Amino acid sequence: MAARGRYRRISDVDRNRLIDAFEADDADYLQVADTLGIKHSTARSIVGVYLRDGRRNKLPKGGPINQKVDDDMRDALQGYLDDNPLLTLRELNTQLRADLPDKPFVTTSTIARTLDGMLLTLKLAEDVPEQPMSHAY
Repeated sequence: MAARGRYRRISDVDRNRLIDAFEADDADYLQVADTLGIKHSTARSIVGVYLRDGRRNKLPKGGPINQKVDDDMRDALQGYLDDNPLLTLRELNTQLRADLPDKPFVTTSTIARTLDGMLLTLKLAEDVPEQPMSHAY
């Protein structure tokens, strides 16, 4: 079985020509589709979308990627770390949920990625054991 090729993209200009021919009484829109090199099923689909939705152009592809963490949440995280740099990601998450309940739920990995993107430098904090009392010799 032969692999199907890529679909041919129909420009907005050709779509408008096809719909104008559909609306005109003297032209057959399927003949215009043949002239433009558009398959009959595609032409019927374009006209059907026009009749149903009133839309002549293609829908745009893609769009903005919604981000869960906004500037308010970043500022809050920055403030938490300025106050106590020893907070864990889980503690940051619970504090963020308590202070900003209207904001969307974020995971600890999302907070970790946000902190990586904020270019923070944190030092590794370790507990230093007490040194035994030195005896005077």
